[in-house]
Amino acid sequence: IGKQGYTGSVCVDSFLKNKTELKHKTVYNGDIFNPEDYISTREIIGDIEDYMLGRGILSNPFLPQMVKGIKKEITIDDLMLIKDFHDGLVNGHLEAGYSKNYLCDKMKGIWVYLGVHLKKSKKFVKAINKSTDFDGYMSIVNEYFSNEPGWNTEPDEYFFVKGR
Repeated sequence: IGKQGYTGSVCVDSFLKNKTELKHKTVYNGDIFNPEDYISTREIIGDIEDYMLGRGILSNPFLPQMVKGIKKEITIDDLMLIKDFHDGLVNGHLEAGYSKNYLCDKMKGIWVYLGVHLKKSKKFVKAINKSTDFDGYMSIVNEYFSNEPGWNTEPDEYFFVKGR
């Protein structure tokens, strides 16, 4: 127990078995990556009202809007919000005094999640991970977003979940 960390899949049977024993409000957390996952999980889990989207929202920042039925498709403007978010993170860290090399290494980690739904994600994430300096890293990110980025509603694979 507790060995998975951020990999693996949730054990729904164990959750269902143990939730009846709990006397406090319970929040479900695990393997919700798209609206269909949310709907099927609600059907299985039943009377739980609160859900954490965890890795699902890290890979798809628009997931809450999609689950609520507010957003059906991801537009180029939405993708530019991801770029703006990235640039804000970078600039905030630089302003806080972090070195460019440190920041280059730290920023690679977010693309394991954010890169999942991007078109040509494997190539993009591989290029990011191969970058050895900040300027090279920023060049890869800027080039990707300036060349009509796209969105895969259901990606080929989630880099961070084995067997999905």
